[in-house]
Amino acid sequence: MKTIYQAVGESIRAKRLQLGLTLEDLSELSGLHASYIGQIERNSKKASLETVAALAGALGVSVRCLFSDASGANKFDFSGQLDALLRFSDARKRRIILDVVRRLSKGLRGLR
Repeated sequence: MKTIYQAVGESIRAKRLQLGLTLEDLSELSGLHASYIGQIERNSKKASLETVAALAGALGVSVRCLFSDASGANKFDFSGQLDALLRFSDARKRRIILDVVRRLSKGLRGLR
């Protein structure tokens, strides 16, 4: 059976890869050393709640999301993904992304 530390480490890794971030990218965003993050992801180091909070913030998700992903819930939470996508984009790309999402949302209303 997985420990909570192992499950949270796997959630962190999954979110990082989902966002296309390297360990070095996440290190820069979180202020933590890349090798330490890798050890957390591999369950060779146990992360404190403060560390998990720093990583969650850098990934653009809530701490709760990392724990709920660890339990297998919340697999379709796209708001965190969209937030992270927007955070890692420059102003021009953010405007384009938001415009596309608005148009898509408007177009999907007719499908209900």
